Amino acid sequence: MTYPGATLNNRYKLERKVGEGGFATVYQATDLLLGRTVAVKILDNTSAADKELMGRFQLEARAVAALDHPNILTVHDFGLLPSSAFLVMPFIAGGPLSALLRSRRLTLEEIAEYLEQIAAALDSAHKMGIVHRDVKPQNILVRTKNWLVLTDFGFAKMLQDVNAEAATRALGTVHYVAPEQVKGMVSAASDQYSLGVLLYQMVSGSLPFNGTPHDMISGHVNKQPPLLAGQASMAGINPQIVENIDRVLQKVLAKVPANRYPSCEALYQAYKEAITLPPKAANPVPVYTPAPDEDKTVIGDVRNLPVINKVAPSYPQETNLSTPVNAKSNLNQPVTPNYSQEPGYDATVVYPPSSQTQGMQYGSRFDQPTMRAPEMVRAPRLNVRTEPDQHLNLSFELTGNALKLGRELDNDLKIPLSTVSRHHATLYRVGPVAPGMTYKIVDNNSRNQLIYRGQIISEHTLQDGDVIEIGKKGYGEYVVFLTYIGPVFR
Repeated sequence: MTYPGATLNNRYKLERKVGEGGFATVYQATDLLLGRTVAVKILDNTSAADKELMGRFQLEARAVAALDHPNILTVHDFGLLPSSAFLVMPFIAGGPLSALLRSRRLTLEEIAEYLEQIAAALDSAHKMGIVHRDVKPQNILVRTKNWLVLTDFGFAKMLQDVNAEAATRALGTVHYVAPEQVKGMVSAASDQYSLGVLLYQMVSGSLPFNGTPHDMISGHVNKQPPLLAGQASMAGINPQIVENIDRVLQKVLAKVPANRYPSCEALYQAYKEAITLPPKAANPVPVYTPAPDEDKTVIGDVRNLPVINKVAPSYPQETNLSTPVNAKSNLNQPVTPNYSQEPGYDATVVYPPSSQTQGMQYGSRFDQPTMRAPEMVRAPRLNVRTEPDQHLNLSFELTGNALKLGRELDNDLKIPLSTVSRHHATLYRVGPVAPGMTYKIVDNNSRNQLIYRGQIISEHTLQDGDVIEIGKKGYGEYVVFLTYIGPVFR
């Protein structure tokens, strides 16, 4: 048996026990080689003697090592002991999601943020042919800034085709187990069902089925989950939103896997739509209706028209003459157009001269040559690379006032890497299109924060050659580098 104070493989010094499961114990430890705090998960000696459990433990190491996603806890190392084995992972001080759910109720918007992350992690695993089989809040850890990571792939099942059900031993926790999983079948839809139970719990504050383990299993297999509408926990929430969420839950908790959503991402999108009410229709333009005691005026009879107080109209004066002129000459003297007084004027746009002034001499005592505005011959760019190389080299031309950067399709600068958040940052143009213009990059409260010269930043005004990093070395398989190349004018 291993105790705090022991050192594994001359590298990992165990500090204290932080968790204990059915067949393994987790310790906070210090990596003596790299000088960082880690979590070490050690298989119990009794469990290590069980060939099936030892195989499952090794499976967890291989499964997580094959995954590269910011919402899946990575594995730093795997090692063997004389009578056991261990995994080394990042240490998460925030604790499990289950502790957060016990401490307070989440808002609908917070639930959407958490659901999005867990859904993305599961879909990433499913695409690699891995089904988790034990999705529950105890296996979801909370990092800083509401960043969740899915852990404990010890029950994971490797499938050749995650779209087809595969016979397997029933594993998982009865509170969240899918109906087909009880019967010995598992698929990607089983993870989605468990995620649906967690969604029900986050929204309502309770599980859909309670009681003894037999009662809960019977509920998952034979009963429909209770509707949220009418529950006391839903007081204060718009009834239409509650009804919308009920529809989402009835679908994701369907007994037949094929009747659920095609992916966990689709579940998230359905929930997001459910909590978003359409905007109210604009108020119609009021129709004027004369008051009963108003004088009726016969059209055409000007004698009965109401008297209107005459107010002299106010017009903007022409004060932008190129030179002072007197009353005798102002009819023939051309003026310099002043576009800044026009509605919709944009100081960043070079306006052409008026057709009425082209070819005319301006009223000035000195003939000055017209100065040509600098012309941009190369727009600013943002180059993207990764380290180690992920065989993705991108270069974006920056042309716009506000450009969205992230991995979703609706971004202006789309970077299809899991380290990049769905809507990671926004680039805002600084100054007019002229020498000296640049862009400011602003973090959108992303999970993998922006880093400049080793410091976490929320925003930064870019200069030619600046490099912004996304991702922290040691936490993921790679880091994304954004290099800003300034514009060129002549």
